[in-house]
Amino acid sequence: MTARQIKDGIRRFFKRQQPEPPEDPYAYVGAPKKPRPPYRSAAAEPER
Repeated sequence: MTARQIKDGIRRFFKRQQPEPPEDPYAYVGAPKKPRPPYRSAAAEPER
């Protein structure tokens, strides 16, 4: 075995494994965002 093969084998041994996915399929789904008010132009005059 060459030094490169040994180094690659050690890297593969210590490589992080992917965590198992959760049982709940919606675990990584984000909550819906709140609706924003419509944008108003800064040049618009206020109503009286």
